[in-house]
Amino acid sequence: MRLTNKLIRDAFVFLVLLSMPAYYLAFNYSFSNSSQNREFLIKKQLTSFKNTLTEALWNGDTPYIRQIVTTLENNEGVSSVVLFDDRMVKVQESNKSTDSIKSLDTTLYTGLSEDNIKIFSNDANKTKSLILLLSKSTNSGVEKLGAIKIDIQFDDLVKNSRRNSLSMIAICLSIFILFFFLQYLYLRKFLIKPLSDLEEAIGEMSSYRDIKLEQDEKHIFEIASLTKTFNQMGEELKNSADIISSQQAQMVNASKMSALGEMASGVAHEINNPLMITAGFLERIQKIIQSDPEKYSEIAQPTEKAIKGTLRVAKIVKALRSFARNGSNDPMEEVEVSKIISEALELCFERFKHGDVRLEITKNGDEKITCRESQISQVLVNLLNNAYDAVTEMKMENKWVEVEVQECLRQNKVFICITDCGPGIPKEIAAKILEPFFTTKETGKGTGLGLSISVGIVEEHGGKLYLDHEHPSTRFVVELPRQ
Repeated sequence: MRLTNKLIRDAFVFLVLLSMPAYYLAFNYSFSNSSQNREFLIKKQLTSFKNTLTEALWNGDTPYIRQIVTTLENNEGVSSVVLFDDRMVKVQESNKSTDSIKSLDTTLYTGLSEDNIKIFSNDANKTKSLILLLSKSTNSGVEKLGAIKIDIQFDDLVKNSRRNSLSMIAICLSIFILFFFLQYLYLRKFLIKPLSDLEEAIGEMSSYRDIKLEQDEKHIFEIASLTKTFNQMGEELKNSADIISSQQAQMVNASKMSALGEMASGVAHEINNPLMITAGFLERIQKIIQSDPEKYSEIAQPTEKAIKGTLRVAKIVKALRSFARNGSNDPMEEVEVSKIISEALELCFERFKHGDVRLEITKNGDEKITCRESQISQVLVNLLNNAYDAVTEMKMENKWVEVEVQECLRQNKVFICITDCGPGIPKEIAAKILEPFFTTKETGKGTGLGLSISVGIVEEHGGKLYLDHEHPSTRFVVELPRQ
């Protein structure tokens, strides 16, 4: 807007400064031409009447002289016509003459010849006087008969010149304003608006939104180049912001996991002591039962279930400790995939059971991978929880989630596939689902960080985490190198 105001202000100042000298030049040009034309026409007519007037004076033909004076008087701009005799005394004048001169000054008479007209200017009242010497050649020489004086006024020409100058200035200013308006529209579209959009976009950069200016090849080259550079800068800034946000999320997640690991370690220690005592007493009871099965047949089965439950609690605590600990600094170790999956399932099994979701496991052997066990376990738990959340929202009776392990010897890779009974993810959502902070869950139920953090973990292991678009159901694939 400031650029617009400056353009309008500068244009107004330019018009004011231009109009004054333009008016002066136009007025002088118009007045000069008009006055010269008027003077030329009167001189021409006066010259044409010279011989006739000379003969009339020689013969003393007063009526004819009067007629010539009246004819000269009727010329436009003539204010008076005065005729002088050979002594330069006024003998005849026009009807509208206001000239009170009675005789012609001899100084004016001096220098007049038979063939010329002398012109005198009076700048005070914008008039000119034309004096023509009248003489006749005789046998004794040239005899002076007198002179005729014509006063010409230019007041009407001054008014006309002013009016014409103002009209011309008005036309020129109109043309200039029209040209300026068209130029302003051009600059507004190709310069002012792009700059305003750029200023607004720069102001919104702090919000780290996806800001992108429209590129138009018709824009001025510098503006088009600036827009392209800004878009590149905005894209880099957005990517940097995403990276920073992702790293911050990973740090928060790592901090939570570390705190959870410490808590799980403490809880496991507190649970393990009474748990081992309980397990020890149960084993002693089981030995007593085995010594006399018939006598203790009623408590044999409850005791066996108690022992299994105790062992299950121990496994869950162990899996929780493994899952919750921060394994980012752990060395890479060769681990069986089945072991990682078992620990992940220990944390999810009860949830699937109570949610009436069938959990299926398909293995093709004892595949091994080189990894950080706790981190890959976190990835699998996250994928299983996402699958559970997705299928529980579906209105269908037979809900299932499948974990499948495939080995590709040719590529030396292991594929862990998490598939649920969903019909797949729409393309518009699938394109963003692995991005940080993108979630389809309700507010408070998801942060949009689980998948993005999982992608980072898998990529650190030299693998890939992706959505299988060709599968008819919803399938995520964790692709990891075997060793």
